[in-house]
Amino acid sequence: MLTVFTFLFAPRKTIAQISARPAWLATFAILASLTIALTVLLHPFVANETLAHLPDSATPHEKEVIRLFLQHELIKQCFFLPIRLLAGWAAFAFTLYLIVRSLSPLSSLQFKKIFTLTLHAEFILLLGKTATLISLYVANDTITNRTSLIPFSLAAFIPTNDIITFSLYNSLNFFTLGYTALLIFGVLKCTELSFPKSLLAVLLAWFVYLLFNIGTIGFLRETMHFLI
Repeated sequence: MLTVFTFLFAPRKTIAQISARPAWLATFAILASLTIALTVLLHPFVANETLAHLPDSATPHEKEVIRLFLQHELIKQCFFLPIRLLAGWAAFAFTLYLIVRSLSPLSSLQFKKIFTLTLHAEFILLLGKTATLISLYVANDTITNRTSLIPFSLAAFIPTNDIITFSLYNSLNFFTLGYTALLIFGVLKCTELSFPKSLLAVLLAWFVYLLFNIGTIGFLRETMHFLI
């Protein structure tokens, strides 16, 4: 469990511990709990942003009904969030695992090791969400896209109203850079891969993950006819 808190400050030592004894359950529990807490803290801003997109003809009663609906949905979201997180992180880790194995067919690497490494690296992305929350409380407003805008991302410097372009720009940020750097370093230390191959493996896995997310957003926009 201590590896969770030492990962940012002593990555070499932490990765050595992960390589020697990969244990993911405690790390996942902490990560999921913190993610749920951030989701709850972000909810007032998300709700206000949603209400701000309602037509001017919406009555106070209709707005209150929608606010209560969003609160009810938050409870369900938090209940199922650990399952969604586990599935998403496992899918990314498995993609990375397959790429690593394809680059090193004779490797004895275990999936559990890559999965544990991925979970620890996710704490970097969690810092990005925390930075978003802090920026919202400091600004104390609900500007469009602010509830998902990662500080220091490309989206913060190149505004866009297109949700797909925004998602792409928002994924290019300081925290993602740290996330991929730690994954590259971890793959390098946990496998027999060279640095160029470790770099290639992580970037390929991240690119597949990014394409999947953008594709999902595009599909929802076309299916639900979102005007964004």
